[in-house]
Amino acid sequence: MKTSVLIILLLSTLSFTFAQESEEKHLPDVHDFVTVDKEPVPLNLYLIQDKIGYPVKALKNKIEGKVFTRILVSPEGEVLKYILTRTDHPELASAVELEIESLRFQPAYKDGVAVNYWTNIPFKFYLRQTLRSSPKKHNYRTLAQKVFKSNRSKAEQLLEEGLVLFKKHEYKMAGKNFKECIQRMPNQKSRKSQQVLFQARLNLAHAYVQLKSWELADKHYTEAIGLSRAIKSSEIVNQYICSAYLGRAYSLLKAEKYLRSITDYNHVSRHFEEQLLSTKEGEGIFPFPWRQEQDWVMYQRGLVYLQLNKNQEAIENFQKVCEMDPPSNLKLVALSHMGLAQSKMGDFEAAFNNIQAAIEIDDNDPQPYYFKAMVLMELESQDMASELLQQAKELFAKLEGNGPEIPTVFPANDE
Repeated sequence: MKTSVLIILLLSTLSFTFAQESEEKHLPDVHDFVTVDKEPVPLNLYLIQDKIGYPVKALKNKIEGKVFTRILVSPEGEVLKYILTRTDHPELASAVELEIESLRFQPAYKDGVAVNYWTNIPFKFYLRQTLRSSPKKHNYRTLAQKVFKSNRSKAEQLLEEGLVLFKKHEYKMAGKNFKECIQRMPNQKSRKSQQVLFQARLNLAHAYVQLKSWELADKHYTEAIGLSRAIKSSEIVNQYICSAYLGRAYSLLKAEKYLRSITDYNHVSRHFEEQLLSTKEGEGIFPFPWRQEQDWVMYQRGLVYLQLNKNQEAIENFQKVCEMDPPSNLKLVALSHMGLAQSKMGDFEAAFNNIQAAIEIDDNDPQPYYFKAMVLMELESQDMASELLQQAKELFAKLEGNGPEIPTVFPANDE
């Protein structure tokens, strides 16, 4: 019985495969001349043209031109195959290829029967092109608006699902949702669509930071910041734009692009002072490094200045953190790094005093011991330095990854 069933299934599969191959053989070649009584008529061309829009990169670079396509239309009015017979620019071709398979047609007819037929459809991209309006086009645009609204709802759903995944620390899955949200978002000229795109770009960049993909994080933060400039005075943008600059500054810090990083930190300090002063610890959706407290921004600025060997500027930022009232949670690490900056300037007495003050705040924190060892190495006191490094190593082992998340670029936290 089982053998009979298997034989029947095998025969069915073989017959299906044969039927497919037979059908392929009967499809007309792209260069075949076929006479029909009625050629295919596109039913949703205006809708697809609206979905394609004008490619952003082509628009920015003022690229114009045409894309000529040759499409094999099935008897059901669907796109079976297509080729691009001519294209004036790859950006224009890519935009067309994303949507061309969604075209639907009234099929070709011969002797009253629908048949396969190759038809030509051009797509034009001109910056100053004016199209004549017609009732038919108006109807298609009404349909397009309904489709766009449906697609935007799906994109918003993907964004929400991505945020839930992000909070669960499932950063790869969250990033996948944010990417799909960006790809699905229709009609990017509308304000509401731009707001959703801004959030998707920003959160995708956040996910890349958590995955330590600094270059990709930088790219998507930059895209988010660019979108924010197009939709100024938006409540969503006003709420999250500061975190976009801080996230980009941090990803640049980690990628060792210090000059660009300090530019962003300085921009935040100048333009978001009110947000930095009003933000309380624990507020907002995301944890470090998008916390917007003033002490965190000053501390990270100090780190970048330290990497740029602008030790005086670094000391000034760390000093501000240390003098905050009530005391900042970052006082210990600010004292440690300030001591390191002072040692680079040759002020070893001040360096030792500040690092010792950090040790007195918490003698179980390994960072001050590590920095004290670095200062001793500068003074060529290798034995004492080795002893402190061993002590720091033991304290790091006790932490086992449970210590505070401090955005230091030094191996004391990164290794």
